[in-house]
Amino acid sequence: MSAASGVRRLPAVLVVLGVTAFVALTGASAASYSGGSGADPNAPGYSWVHNYWCDLYRDRALDGADHRTGALLAQVGALGAVLAIFCGFWCAGGAFGERDLPRARRATRALAAVACLALIAIPLTPADRYGRLHFLVVGLAAGPALVAFTLAAAALARAERTLRLLTAVAYGASLLHFGHYLAELFGGPAWGAGIAAEQKLVTGLDLAWLLVVALTTPRRAPGASPS
Repeated sequence: MSAASGVRRLPAVLVVLGVTAFVALTGASAASYSGGSGADPNAPGYSWVHNYWCDLYRDRALDGADHRTGALLAQVGALGAVLAIFCGFWCAGGAFGERDLPRARRATRALAAVACLALIAIPLTPADRYGRLHFLVVGLAAGPALVAFTLAAAALARAERTLRLLTAVAYGASLLHFGHYLAELFGGPAWGAGIAAEQKLVTGLDLAWLLVVALTTPRRAPGASPS
């Protein structure tokens, strides 16, 4: 394999590594979480239905027990997810090619970079210490990420049917989840029913999409025209 080919494959490799790190470290953090959720501070362990990802970033679990080691694991895992997101959108933007829609390709990647800068701050600003700033950072990250996702969906409009379907499902689920998040943020807890479980489903869909995009989207050499 040539050096140029290796460089073109690097984003796909980083997506796989980032997703693997997120799953492994977040799973370890959840396993070490002693208990408590917003709905029930005395609930045992981490609930994939009632707890949010951000509960894992807390130095103390919602039941009051120490969670500093688990918080560090979850934060590093979240950074792995950020790496996967940026590299996945880099691959998706490449579907535009170098000559057909170069501005769209650059915009997809630039918006993903902006979103990822905000995403880095999410695990580093846990709600128990930073309050509403945490939720503001989530919103700041979601805006450019969803615009980048819109462009990525357009880039993949001519992709293989399975990838097009997965793109549509993941994109639609992400939009609905963000709308649900805004409803809870501005309307109060009564609007948040089921959003923690929904968060896990959308995360799974988006990670699956990133992996499929990274492993199936052609990497073109600079200046090459689309086939």
